[in-house]
Amino acid sequence: MVKTVSRQAGSGIAVGFGLLSLVALFPMPSGAYVGAWESFTNVNPINVLAEYRGAVFAGTHGGVRKIDPTTFAETVFTNSHGLVDVRIVSLAVDASDRLWAASRSGILFRLEGNRWSRWGNGYKSAGWIMNPRAMIAAGKYLVLGSEKGLSFFDREAGIAQANLTKFGSLGPQPVTGLARVGDTLFIATGNAVMQAPVDWQNIQSTKFGGTIYDPGIWTVSKSVISASTLEPAPPPPDPDIDGDGTDGDGDGSDEGGGFAAADSPSDPNLDRPVEFSFAQGRLVVHDTGTILYGAYKVKALQGRDAHVDGDTLIGWKDVQTALVVGKTVFLGGKQSLLRYWQGFAAMPASTEFPPEAIASVTAVSGQAAIMTDQGVYQSRDGGWEKAYRFPFPSREVYLFELRGLTFLKDGGLLTGTWGFGLTRTGGKEQNWFAGNSCLTPIAEGGEYTIVKTVSDPRGDDVWAVQLANNDSKAVYRLAHFDQRSGDLSCAEIQGPGNKVEAVRILSDDILGVAGENGVHFYRYGLAGVKNRVALAGKLSATAGGEAGRDLALDRFGRLWTLFNGALGYVDSLMYKIDSDKGLVVKPLENVTASSCRVMETDGRGNLWLGCQNGLYQLRPAPQAESSEMERYTIENGLLGDRILDVAADKETGLIWAATENGLSKFESQEHPPISGISGIKVYPNPFLRKHALLILDNMPEGASATIFTQSGSVVRHFGSKDAKGHQFHWDGANSAGARVKPGIYLYSVSSRKGTSRGKIIVGR
Repeated sequence: MVKTVSRQAGSGIAVGFGLLSLVALFPMPSGAYVGAWESFTNVNPINVLAEYRGAVFAGTHGGVRKIDPTTFAETVFTNSHGLVDVRIVSLAVDASDRLWAASRSGILFRLEGNRWSRWGNGYKSAGWIMNPRAMIAAGKYLVLGSEKGLSFFDREAGIAQANLTKFGSLGPQPVTGLARVGDTLFIATGNAVMQAPVDWQNIQSTKFGGTIYDPGIWTVSKSVISASTLEPAPPPPDPDIDGDGTDGDGDGSDEGGGFAAADSPSDPNLDRPVEFSFAQGRLVVHDTGTILYGAYKVKALQGRDAHVDGDTLIGWKDVQTALVVGKTVFLGGKQSLLRYWQGFAAMPASTEFPPEAIASVTAVSGQAAIMTDQGVYQSRDGGWEKAYRFPFPSREVYLFELRGLTFLKDGGLLTGTWGFGLTRTGGKEQNWFAGNSCLTPIAEGGEYTIVKTVSDPRGDDVWAVQLANNDSKAVYRLAHFDQRSGDLSCAEIQGPGNKVEAVRILSDDILGVAGENGVHFYRYGLAGVKNRVALAGKLSATAGGEAGRDLALDRFGRLWTLFNGALGYVDSLMYKIDSDKGLVVKPLENVTASSCRVMETDGRGNLWLGCQNGLYQLRPAPQAESSEMERYTIENGLLGDRILDVAADKETGLIWAATENGLSKFESQEHPPISGISGIKVYPNPFLRKHALLILDNMPEGASATIFTQSGSVVRHFGSKDAKGHQFHWDGANSAGARVKPGIYLYSVSSRKGTSRGKIIVGR
């Protein structure tokens, strides 16, 4: 029976829906190997802007950007700063002058110094997808709007005290916009603008005739106007946006503030209201974007050119959010960040990351490359450079199915794309597409050739799958690329209607193809298939009819397969192939992996699975049922739990995972021995009580380590047999098992290559 280990962050409180979760930075099971993670994502698309302590904070697809509004210098916070989920959709400043962030998956964070601490986590576990900019701080609560409803999070107790999906006579509703005016909360739902009175110190009270749970408290609002009714006018006095009876500028008056039903149109409801803004002393509901009055008048609704102070910013149609700081306007959206002041608009520089929409990743000999909807990027000196730009962006709807990228022997890249055929980049560029190769439409007038995937190369052979479509009849062909000659040839082996998902070279004469009709095996010559193949066997799933998603061989020569996300295996494959018989897959029981679509083998014959609920490592045993699986999620350093593609670098042990939020790199245990001492790392340092382990990393072969007090007394010694991979793990206890006191300690690592020394700070 397979054993699955889920590496959960575990030294804090994480019980129940929305409860406080104070998570250790590196909490792992004491016997587990703890690899180093590094991530690459896109901080350019801006979801939300907020001003906090004189700085501008931008919630992005890849973390939070902190911007000095005067110098425009930037600091970027990513998952290495505590943001385990980097897709930040909302920001809010509470009454205690704390900055909060909400991720798309429903994890709440609070800024503490230069790090973000994680609070409520229950929304993620419950599958609540948070809507952009749908968070406000009011009283002791954070109010959050999601695709499933509304939540009140008690920021003092760290618990979600109310989760609502029904408002008045409305059934389950998404909440896309929020506004507080005094004791009234306004929400934009999928069908109407609703309002309810709220006691901001205790939502359980019946001060207004019922608690917030009572449907009768919620009524259709008559006190808002739509953006279409807003006429240009000079800015009025500031509205009473904080509900404290003043106008917000401290002069004690409320002239021109607030709003009344008399200001409202006869029918204030929109088909799908999204957001609220205050303008001309009124509460305005509108589609995504912003309407602001201040030093400048700003009107930047999605799909229309933005207007600032009478100027039209041509091309800025995807503005999501705006912020006025002094006399500077910041606009954020899909086109990154734009600042406007004194009639001049400019976009501040931002850290360059590849786009987060990554379809495919490949890696070999320390090099990595990714394919996005824009083109191909290759890793260079810790950064990324574009190796090939598509003539126009690929259709994003297909990104989740593309795995079309592989390194060639000469260092070039072979790229399979939707609509552009097969392209060789690096050094010399060459294209194969409709009209000049076997990759052609099936009939005159058919769609352009689409290359679905490129397999991993073995020797001089690279395999690809191409799709030709005519009158909605898909035909898949297997294409073979000979690196020696540069020739491309095709063989129709599957027939119409059998969508090919993956191709694997299993031996010198056996080829495996996974598709809609299961997994087929074909024999081919050492020089590759040239328009003729022989069916070696057919692999059928136990339930029959399942589509084959991927296949790979482990260190025992056992074939593992993915069928519609389920994991199965065939023992001793190479001895059982018979052209007259089908092979039956044995399912692996008790597998928690869900909807896995990709599988790769590392240098030690372990399997890495990309699934909807994380990255899994399968360590095969002589008996398949005794194999172990280990799960990695955003808790461990991944940018997202949904894995689109995986690459295993057999020479370095690096595992690359393309997620829906960006690219993550994991330094696995499966890499060559370390010989020198220059790369030794000790983390987390300071080592706090909430941390489960202190990691002494990158230990050379045969190394030992000792931890001392400042007076020279030995606290703990680790011999070479105590190593976990190339790490030593210290739980903060001395040799007698007692937790050491806070203070400064020393460590010494000794090996044949020398000695390395340093300090460890043990905190409270």
